[in-house]
Amino acid sequence: DTIKLRDNLNELQKMEDTAVKNTNDQNRNDTQAAIYNMIIKTIVIFLILLAFCGWFLREMISALNKMIAECHRLRDGDYRKSEKRTIKRKDEFGQMADALFDVITSISEFMQKMNSSVEQVAASSEELTASSTQSSQTAVQVAQSATDTAQVVEKHKTAVERGKDAVEQIAASIEDIRAEADKV
Repeated sequence: DTIKLRDNLNELQKMEDTAVKNTNDQNRNDTQAAIYNMIIKTIVIFLILLAFCGWFLREMISALNKMIAECHRLRDGDYRKSEKRTIKRKDEFGQMADALFDVITSISEFMQKMNSSVEQVAASSEELTASSTQSSQTAVQVAQSATDTAQVVEKHKTAVERGKDAVEQIAASIEDIRAEADKV
């Protein structure tokens, strides 16, 4: 009886060892599959993140290049107002592009007013020449008009200088942002 019991226990031990070995093998296989699955998912996520970063960087550099082109146009003396906004974004670059568009619009309007003032000065000058034979009262009035015009021109000159300084600051800021974007 003891021999039979011992044989049964040995047989149970073998069955238990086989079950443990099978469970251990199954756990090892499951662990390897989980590791491979995790590696594949990590690679896929990394590739997606890399593609997103490339797209984002390209979008950022494109916006910066457009703003730099506008600043170069202003630097070269082309103060014409753009027909439409070239950058339509809702982020900081869009806000900066809107500010640059507003600066260009202000400069363009200022230049139109300046041109109008210059034309008025020229017209006043012609009138002054034509009416130089009129009474001294008319001469005083024309002189006052010329003084007012000179003040307006001086104000416009000051505004142009401030506008130029603002454009240079914007260009410097854009270059700084571009440098930071390149670092990214």
